[in-house]
Amino acid sequence: MEKFSKAILKHAGEQLMLDMSDSELYVLEQELSVLKEQMDLLGAVSGIDESEPLAFPYDVETTYLREDIAQTPLSVEQVKKNAPHTIDDAIKVPKVVG
Repeated sequence: MEKFSKAILKHAGEQLMLDMSDSELYVLEQELSVLKEQMDLLGAVSGIDESEPLAFPYDVETTYLREDIAQTPLSVEQVKKNAPHTIDDAIKVPKVVG
């Protein structure tokens, strides 16, 4: 992979309609170079291609969850009986944002 140069980053920024100053381009160039070095280090690890992706580092059993059993849903009339304020088939709730 080629090195991230100021010209490449400026061209990419123009394609994305981003106007970046020279100092912003410099910082982005430095950050991407560090990221590339880290990716190269990961790529150098032997046997990484044979490893399975890991979603969570520990074996966790979720025994506290109930079985998901399909049931008949409540009718609109049953739901409206439990709601203090309704408008047509909608439940009116207090305003929560100002």
